[in-house]
Amino acid sequence: MRVVRRESIILTVESADKLDKSGICSPGHLSNVNRIAGKLQLEQAKSSGPKKYGRRGKEKASSENLTGNGTTNKPLAGNSYQADLCLKFEQDVYLRDVFQGHIASPDHVKSVASSNNECFNNVLVKRGEYICFEITKPSNQALTKIHQLSRLYSQEGLKDDFIGRGATIAAFGLIVNGNRQKFEETAEKVRKFFVEAAKDQGRISVV
Repeated sequence: MRVVRRESIILTVESADKLDKSGICSPGHLSNVNRIAGKLQLEQAKSSGPKKYGRRGKEKASSENLTGNGTTNKPLAGNSYQADLCLKFEQDVYLRDVFQGHIASPDHVKSVASSNNECFNNVLVKRGEYICFEITKPSNQALTKIHQLSRLYSQEGLKDDFIGRGATIAAFGLIVNGNRQKFEETAEKVRKFFVEAAKDQGRISVV
């Protein structure tokens, strides 16, 4: 199976400015996300700060653009954001085959987007398309990981800069390793979160 993996993006002045204007990294955006999370008794999202690179590409501390609680204050050129699993395929492949041996049963896959009714077994990733997933062990980090997905893959965020303008994402989501019952409960709350977020047009950006 031939794939291309994207691991990270280092912001340019232009991409940092675009991300800043989107508001995705702002405390206000995170506050709106967590307002809905509170209603649903979901663990609140936390912003993971970027890495910062100097002129020679060496990593250095990036505390200058973080607030006291670790929330990103302003994206800056040189910031680096990581992707857990971002793959582009060189041939058509079914999603079930990509995760063969890693997911015991299709029943262990939960769709939380209300517009997506396609069965996991039937998802075909076509040549040149991407799959994009964040990985977490505890289910209580679900919203934090969704926030990271929004930052990297939403049209308002870094999608065009990270994987290219016009790139197609065939599937995206979270890979969770942990307690099964807790996963089921969190998946249902996240589904409700997307329903509520859709009503909050202009205030919350989600992929």
